[in-house]
Amino acid sequence: GMFVDPRKLSHALNTRGQSHMQDRNYDEAVRDFREAKEEADRSGDRDFANDLQRKLQEAQMAQKQWQTRRDHRSVLELPVNLHTLKKEKQCEWVKKQHKVLARK
Repeated sequence: GMFVDPRKLSHALNTRGQSHMQDRNYDEAVRDFREAKEEADRSGDRDFANDLQRKLQEAQMAQKQWQTRRDHRSVLELPVNLHTLKKEKQCEWVKKQHKVLARK
């Protein structure tokens, strides 16, 4: 196979893990941070491996929180004053946001 520098791979996985965190895709973030840490350990980069361990723990905590308390309002990017609108308008907002997210 092809040789891949473990240090470069760990940095790439770290970047992708951070993107997953921003997208609230915590399962993939945990997977990437775990693999990035293993690669950093393999390359001997202790400082980066420690940083990745911290990010992995943060991702695992976010993953656990997400599994128990999902914030659907923030996922759908609904307005904070949604509850003040008439039920009909609330439904329109939710349907519209579902369509927007489905296109992403």
